[in-house]
Amino acid sequence: MGFDGAWPYLRLIAAANGIADPLDGRVVEAYWVGNGLLENVRMADYGAFLDERFRARAGRGWAPIAQAILAGAVPHHSFHVLSVYPWTGLLREGRTEPSLRVLDSCRISWGRVLATDPLVVLRRPLTWDGRVLGLGPAVPRQVTPGFVAGLRAGEWVSLHWDCACDRLDQRQLRALRRYTGRHLRLESALTGAERGPDEAEELLVADASGVGGP
Repeated sequence: MGFDGAWPYLRLIAAANGIADPLDGRVVEAYWVGNGLLENVRMADYGAFLDERFRARAGRGWAPIAQAILAGAVPHHSFHVLSVYPWTGLLREGRTEPSLRVLDSCRISWGRVLATDPLVVLRRPLTWDGRVLGLGPAVPRQVTPGFVAGLRAGEWVSLHWDCACDRLDQRQLRALRRYTGRHLRLESALTGAERGPDEAEELLVADASGVGGP
């Protein structure tokens, strides 16, 4: 079976939560931003879902994906980008361009609006040191307004391919940081990085109140 974008993930999340419509707003939010629906997807079901769609394509890369599922990965877009997406294999072969740029653009990230004309956000880029993915210091980045109108300085937005997708309230911001942190931590563990179990997540969820920087 092929992969048709987010649709199979939305169906998986909806089914696990007894929601008839995979396009229900709660389901869409769960996959792209993150919420409690993700925790209701059984490990066995998620493993079978990924096995059916990606095992043959992953080849030798399947073992780390399977280990990540056992370690607590959930069907959030960040896991697909950081651990399933085929470009991740290219990173481990030492080719950082364009693969790192693609991963950084494809993941759902968050940014705080600095200016609105043009739209500039303060955002932490994805980094790669040859074996570990992480997040670098926040830097200004010009993006397109996308689907979000009337933004004001200080607001938080989600970003995908340099496009502002939606405003983030504090609950959504915490969730996006938390699930991104979880999957960065899993990816680091699977590449043999020596990192404390909560360091990546703590780094990402720090200042979730929005008082400090991204």
